[in-house]
Amino acid sequence: MDTQKLRKEFAARAAHLREYFVDTTPTKAKLDKFVEAAAKELDAKQIKLDEMFKLFDELGIGMIYKNSLHQYGFVLADASEEGAFRYQLFDKKGFYGHSTFTTAEEAILELCDNGFNELVDADTLDKFSATREWKFSTEVLALHTAVQEGRYTREQAERKYVDLEHKYDPDLWVA
Repeated sequence: MDTQKLRKEFAARAAHLREYFVDTTPTKAKLDKFVEAAAKELDAKQIKLDEMFKLFDELGIGMIYKNSLHQYGFVLADASEEGAFRYQLFDKKGFYGHSTFTTAEEAILELCDNGFNELVDADTLDKFSATREWKFSTEVLALHTAVQEGRYTREQAERKYVDLEHKYDPDLWVA
């Protein structure tokens, strides 16, 4: 895999747009403006990607990035597939997704392409995982999983859910 090419992906996309879609004829003026605006967005993404790869080259994997929706992602070695990497996504309620790649560079590119490009504090995950909301959501997910695996009936799970609501009641909960 040519990871050097990945590092300039947005610049290549912007150049491609400018080369193949800009036409200076009067009937294409509106398209030209759209293409240039899209190319400028890609140029801005390339700057963010360059920053992300600079940190990757200096520090390796593990930096946490935020998107505009206050969701977070980071790259790590994939425990389920030797030699692979994944990006892991989370928000204030817990983990909600991941995607696996052949290289860390591919995972970084995808994080950036999906808007995860604002570096945040390294302890962001630790802070979230210590909250009532995270712990409650994690236990609720485990309860859903147990129902899907047949370990609890729906009625049993509903009773356990009420117990969880009481356990994590904001007026009673102590960390």
